[in-house]
Amino acid sequence: RVDGVFGIWYGKGPGVDRSVDALKHANSAGTSPNGGVIALAGDDHGCQSSTLAHQSEQVFAAALMPVVNPATLQDYLDLGILGFALSRYSSCWVGFKAISETVESSASIVSDPDRIKIIRPDDFEMPPGGLNLRWPDDRYAQDLRLQDYKGYAAIAFARANKINRITMDSPNARYGIMASGKSYEDIRQALRELGITEEVAAKIGLRLYKIGMPWPL
Repeated sequence: RVDGVFGIWYGKGPGVDRSVDALKHANSAGTSPNGGVIALAGDDHGCQSSTLAHQSEQVFAAALMPVVNPATLQDYLDLGILGFALSRYSSCWVGFKAISETVESSASIVSDPDRIKIIRPDDFEMPPGGLNLRWPDDRYAQDLRLQDYKGYAAIAFARANKINRITMDSPNARYGIMASGKSYEDIRQALRELGITEEVAAKIGLRLYKIGMPWPL
């Protein structure tokens, strides 16, 4: 056991498929209380440089790993910081979706490391002994923590840190749109082209919800 170690694992979509046994074992074992692990998945929805079109959310979910999906380059930084903290708190490896349309773009970003303030949930009760990596560790005890606690800890962390949040609101909302990743930015662009500003959305009863962690939702 090594405390204070942060890890990044990377695989393209087919590599995620082939590595799922190792990912399941690592996620079940957990992470250091002073570290955290992000598993980056390079997804190719349009099959531009792959033999098969693919996405990795379902594979991560099958391994019971929380998944975050950045919409912008700023999100890569923000969800990266939050992703490590989420991994540390829940003791899960965190799946991190990456697609070429975002990775190969450019943008102005805020790089202040203190921009993100991590909030520890106050509505989740840790089990005796916590959730983090330990040795020796019985496989049945690992499975109990994974099935009964870790996912709920991830949800509590996402709620406390507003990883999923309303970004456009109306006092009398009649319509709701939910979107994650690049689709969220596509919707924002469509709303701009339609002339639907935040003021217009408030008048017509439109609410927009940005999902940064699509699983567990």
